[in-house]
Order: sequence, then structure tokens, then C-alpha cells
Amino acid sequence: MSTLRTSRRIVAAAISAATLLSPVLAQEALATGEGDSGVVVESTGDQSNAIMLPPAAVVGQSAVSVTTFDLSITATGVQVDLAIRLDVTSEVTELTAEGGYVVVTTIDKVELTQVPPGIDVSTLGYDALTGVQFQQTVDATGKTLSTELLNAESLTDAARAAAEGFTGNLQSAQFVYPSEPVGLGAKWTAELEVATEGFAVPATYTYEITDIADGRYTIAVAYDSTFDTTIEGQAATGTVTGLGTVVGSVDNPLAMSVTLGQTIDATSGGVAVSVIVGIDVQAAAP
Repeated sequence: MSTLRTSRRIVAAAISAATLLSPVLAQEALATGEGDSGVVVESTGDQSNAIMLPPAAVVGQSAVSVTTFDLSITATGVQVDLAIRLDVTSEVTELTAEGGYVVVTTIDKVELTQVPPGIDVSTLGYDALTGVQFQQTVDATGKTLSTELLNAESLTDAARAAAEGFTGNLQSAQFVYPSEPVGLGAKWTAELEVATEGFAVPATYTYEITDIADGRYTIAVAYDSTFDTTIEGQAATGTVTGLGTVVGSVDNPLAMSVTLGQTIDATSGGVAVSVIVGIDVQAAAP
């Protein structure tokens, strides 16, 4: 695979990942709903200040977020760096009979602040994504049931392809919670999958509530996995580790901030590859 083709795929995957990890996409972050998504609760924590997660939605609730996404890939002595800023707004537009809700998300701005050499950003279609909207139906547990691109007919072919790539990734991303109230010190685990372009890696996720105060909760998140798979016809083995923090509102499921670092060390086709990802999302109700 050529360096240019690889770089183009890196750009596309990274923007999708930045969108995935934006908290205003109604709890969509950090893992996929594929595989065994059962939650194992080790402790429900201090029940004197217990809360239900995710919080119930209310029509009219909204959130705005700014995501900064930094990616560094090193292979055969060559390093490729990418940096993205993503501004997003979302709003709950209706509630469902089953206790879930419908949220409309608008991409306000996508800015590639650092791009690998040889990439013409204008050919990727992302400069046309400002104003693109997605409608998602989310159930009471925070699981996304459907994702629909709302204004596809108004997009260029390149922008439509980029946007449709988002919807595929958004549909698979989930954040899992216990089905009972949890308080300070609560801990749970889940066997989920880390999704990436073309394959998914089973991983063990651990969650712990480290703070509940002033209408907000803080969860420490960690995950790790090893994989042995085939990517584009090449055998690939390696490890994935991630460590992060989620800070959310106890009243608004859309107002959730995320700080996450992920490292992938892999070998494919005899080539050692290291991928380091840093994500910082700051979200709040307007």
C-alpha cells in the first residue's frame, strides 16, 4: 500500500474516530456494542449518593462540544502525524415510548490542523461537512438503535461518502452502564470490542466512579487487549491499551466530556507499527 493511500486512510479513520468520541453523540464512545456487552458489577459503590447512568433525557436538552484529536503513527522509521478539531452541537428532539430518545447532531466545524504530507484536504470532502446532521435513536440504556444522515441530498459526492462513513461508525459505538444505581466507588467491567477500520478487537473494559459532586460524575476508564487477525490480506498481531476519564452531567446525557489516550503496538506484514492517539473533548450544555 502506498504512503499516500495509507495517509488518506489515516485521515478518514481519524476523523471518524474523533466523531465517535464526541460525547454529544449521546453516550457513544470507547467501545462497540458487538460481542458480549453484558456488564459485570464488582461494586455499586456508596448508595447514599447513587445515580442512574445514563441520565434520562428531556426534550430540548442540548450540548456543544469541542474535540481535539491527535494521532501519531510510526512504521519503518517513518512518522505520520495528524491533528483534528471537531465542533459539534446536539439536541434531544423527542422521547420514545420505551424510555429512550431521539437526538439530532450537527457538525458545526471540522478542521484538520495538521495533515500528512501529500494529502490534498480538499479532495477528502471533509471541508463540506459543516452543517451535516445525523439523527440517532437511543434506548434507555444509552445504546444507539439507529443512525440516519438527514441532509444527504445537499452534499457533494465526496462529502456524502465521508458523512456515510460517520454513520457506519456511529452505529456501532456504545458506552455501557450497570442497570442499577451506582455511587462513589462503583466498579464494573464489560467484554466489548475496540472498533477500527475493517476489524474489531475484543477488549476488557473497566470503569470506576471516582467522584460525584455538584451535579456531575467522573468515571475512570481503562481497557486492554491483544489481537491476532488479518488486515487487507496481511497477518497482524499486537496490543491495544487505553486509559481515560469521563466527566458527565447527572441530568443531561449529552453533556459528557472525555479525555482518552490509546496506544496500539502491532506487527503486520513484517512491519512494526505504533499508533498513539490522544483525544480531549470538552462538552457542556449551552
